[in-house]
Amino acid sequence: MCRHNVTHHRPGFVNSAKAYGGRRAFTLIELVVVVTLIIILISAIFVGGPKLINQSRTMQTQSVLVVVRDILEQFKLERKENPGIMIISRQGDPASPRLYKDRYDLYPPDELEVFTGAGLPGSGPAGGPLSPRTLAPVGYTVVPSVSAGSTYGVAMNRYRDADSLIAPEFEHRDLAAMVLAIELYGTESKVMLDGIAEGNRSAGALDPSSTIPTPVQFLDRDGDGMWTPDQDLQIRYIVDNWDVPIGYMNERDYDHNTSVANVPSSNHPDWNHAATDMVQLNGGQPVVFSWGANGREQLTKEVFTDSPTASMVVDWMEDFKIDNPLNDDNVYPEDALREKLRAGLGPHGP
Repeated sequence: MCRHNVTHHRPGFVNSAKAYGGRRAFTLIELVVVVTLIIILISAIFVGGPKLINQSRTMQTQSVLVVVRDILEQFKLERKENPGIMIISRQGDPASPRLYKDRYDLYPPDELEVFTGAGLPGSGPAGGPLSPRTLAPVGYTVVPSVSAGSTYGVAMNRYRDADSLIAPEFEHRDLAAMVLAIELYGTESKVMLDGIAEGNRSAGALDPSSTIPTPVQFLDRDGDGMWTPDQDLQIRYIVDNWDVPIGYMNERDYDHNTSVANVPSSNHPDWNHAATDMVQLNGGQPVVFSWGANGREQLTKEVFTDSPTASMVVDWMEDFKIDNPLNDDNVYPEDALREKLRAGLGPHGP
């Protein structure tokens, strides 16, 4: 009897072999198409990705600004219920004394000078009929002096000057004054401030020349001119989602009413006038804003030297509206404020 060896092939093996044998190579045209699609996808990521990221940051920043606006309203309510020093501090000259609320309403100030030895801007010379008034507890002041290394030059020295250790901490002194007032005099508003997400809070820069961690700017509570962590208060900032401090304006020295003798402060009068116009356009509420996606580049010495109207106030002073292209991506708590500032003043004011 003859035996035949029968080899049993597994069906899967046979199918795999057939499938393998049935494959064909990519043609050149197909390879070109695939490569082209990959390039298009990569380009979309590089071009559209940053745009989507900035859109997300814009929405997140707007949410932060809404919270800040609510904090300011809460602070005003607290000052109305418990006025304290926020109302009794005067500014002006002997012929026209001014209350704090005439300049800032009951909102936090936007001038760090109110926490210095000179007191409220326009309060009169030391030793004069009206002694300087300060919001600093027991008269203690901000260190370094608010005028140190700072002049009212291009855009109020708002830009960051890499060659100076002094200018950077005063480029956002309007915001510093607002936060400091809430820290010192706020109750529920301070709780709300503390509740802002950690990523949108910054304690400010440290002095790189110091051997120990020392804030470049702080409120000197013990009066020794030196940073003492247990005694002094480091000034904090609120930053947008590009990590740039937000802007804050709240002045009302001018009301376009010639029958009222408004008293300009020792600060730059045009700066005050522009800020007042914007506050009026905003229905009397302070103006808070973010510089937007290009803020870090916008707040540089080069930009402010070549195009000073990058500054909100200088932009406004030029044409009574915010129309510099660099301010197109500024972020506000609501779009209505953006449109108001873009439209600006009519022939008869806001």
